[in-house]
Amino acid sequence: MKYPTLYQAFRNHVNLPTEAYLDLEDRLIHKTLDKKEFLINEGQVIRYLPFINKGLMVNYRLDEEGERHVIQIRWTGLWLGDLYSFFSGAPTRFNICAYQPTELLMINHETFDFITEEHPVYTPPSIRGSSGP
Repeated sequence: MKYPTLYQAFRNHVNLPTEAYLDLEDRLIHKTLDKKEFLINEGQVIRYLPFINKGLMVNYRLDEEGERHVIQIRWTGLWLGDLYSFFSGAPTRFNICAYQPTELLMINHETFDFITEEHPVYTPPSIRGSSGP
């Protein structure tokens, strides 16, 4: 297991079999960002779901006067992105950049589709059609 932080992040939410995790791990895209380097800028389409394996990132918007409004700050062990842009293909309204040197593990559409089809444990119960309270 190359990325125990990611494995634990999943295990905090689902009973993830090791085989299902390793199947995902083999398909991850590894990316490093320098301090102040952007992952995405407003107006671009998010093509990846980024997990922060190590580092610190900020998600913000700029208003008409150029003032920065921080939406989220995320650190090691958390996800940061724009799910709407990823799933719809619409341009994001956010800027996402590294606040310090950061290592990302990213999932693209092809991997997302494969992993949720092969391993339903990755699909939220509401999407799987789970009956519950």
